[in-house]
Amino acid sequence: PEGKTLHIVFFAYQTSYTPPKKGCGNVIHCDDNVGVIIAPVRASYTQTWWTNDESTINYEFAQDFKNWAEFSDRIYVWPYSINFYAYLYPFASHDTMIKDYRFFRENHGVLMMNEGNWEDMEVTGFGRLKDYIETKAMRDVNVNYNDIVTKYFKYNFWSKRNNSK
Repeated sequence: PEGKTLHIVFFAYQTSYTPPKKGCGNVIHCDDNVGVIIAPVRASYTQTWWTNDESTINYEFAQDFKNWAEFSDRIYVWPYSINFYAYLYPFASHDTMIKDYRFFRENHGVLMMNEGNWEDMEVTGFGRLKDYIETKAMRDVNVNYNDIVTKYFKYNFWSKRNNSK
């Protein structure tokens, strides 16, 4: 309909995660209404994506992400915040999430759906902390990690009698 914009997305996942190669100097760029959903399932989310060190586990994933950003200004990100091989084992991505969200945003990330443990309603306090960090960082990728953690513990675990600042 007139006045409506249709957005088309395609999925970069598993074997289609790697972006296409640029050929003969021609740069292909998607139209404004075309985006890519990137789901880097094999990346490590307990280590940051902000890396120029080729020996780190996320280096290739980060380079691929940057290359996708050359093809589209609309990157939809599907990261993971759970260890699917050990569901109950703590997944310590608390301190890397904000950095990674900044990385995604800087590289044309426009929407994110972080997949975590959606089946288990009994989550630990640290699981809830991760949820809290995620909600704050998704709204503002420049939030301060230490401030968020301090506020979380202050309002959830410190007693009213110990109301020190």
